[in-house]
Amino acid sequence: MNTLTQDTNTLKTLIALAEKTGKASIEAGKILSNIKNKKLYESQYKNFSDYVVVALKISETKANLYINVYQNFDSFGLDKDYEVLFSNILVSHLDVLLDLGKNNINMKTTLSAIQDFLIEKKDQKKENLRPNFETTDIFLLVNLIKDIEDEENKEKIKKLLKDIVDKSSEYKNQKQKNDKIFKEINESQHEILSSPKKYSYDKFGKPLKCNFFEDLENIIENEPVDEQGFVALFCYLFNMLKNTSFQLFEKIFYFESIFLVRSGYPDAIIRLKQQKNIFSIIKVEFEFQSSRFLRDKHLEKSDERCDLIICWEHDLKGTTIEKYLKKLPQHKKFPQIISIKDVLETGKIEVMDNK
Repeated sequence: MNTLTQDTNTLKTLIALAEKTGKASIEAGKILSNIKNKKLYESQYKNFSDYVVVALKISETKANLYINVYQNFDSFGLDKDYEVLFSNILVSHLDVLLDLGKNNINMKTTLSAIQDFLIEKKDQKKENLRPNFETTDIFLLVNLIKDIEDEENKEKIKKLLKDIVDKSSEYKNQKQKNDKIFKEINESQHEILSSPKKYSYDKFGKPLKCNFFEDLENIIENEPVDEQGFVALFCYLFNMLKNTSFQLFEKIFYFESIFLVRSGYPDAIIRLKQQKNIFSIIKVEFEFQSSRFLRDKHLEKSDERCDLIICWEHDLKGTTIEKYLKKLPQHKKFPQIISIKDVLETGKIEVMDNK
């Protein structure tokens, strides 16, 4: 059994556990990082994306999430002092904590406070050691910690987390909850805050991370939270992508110009450059998430041709598309997909055909 096969078998086990425990996601990220950096996948697969999709049955975005969690974990020099926390916290919580921890947050003190909070909740209620907060609660916590006069005071951070969790349980609607929590904490002039601020990642998006198109961060600070925000981001990014080639319909193209953007279906007409003085026109539908294309039933409602879905995040599975197409006439074809979130993470334009 070769190294890649052994790593793949280990990863399948870890990924099955990763949605329940951050510890498994860190271990998975370490292995995935090694496979990606050393290109160990090349013995059997065309690229890293093919490897994770075919061998592990996860998207490249999900694989990069595990890698990001591991790399951030490693950069903070964290150790077994947080074994209880990492064994019980969710990967989504961990990703937010480690990522935002780069922004002048005392990470070790914060993680220690959350771990103590979980242990105390278990002692009080005699329940399983599982976090009863959500990812958005972690966003709130990290942003409010910035306002604590003494970030190294673990008891203050624990008290702040308790207040957030207590108030969170009062609201079932996530967006209402975020707005009301901030309003209540600010109006009560919480004693541990020096200058309370109102901010909601659910409302404004996570800070935009862009390793390959640095100027983009100077113009657009946060990730989009809906289709309108995504289209604005894409239109600004468009000129930066004009020198990046991609394969579509088995040919190599470059973005040339945006001919039309409208509210009707499909949303846009884009001119592509194939060779010198050879151009093609394609019809594009913008979506915040690729699954929205199915929910809007575009193929059922319209006979208009759509060549490409350009979305912020590709969250569709090939099997879902196959089942959907079986219900439609044979001449209906599902458009290929480009995820701009993946483009910002990799610097490459990968067109997914969903076969």
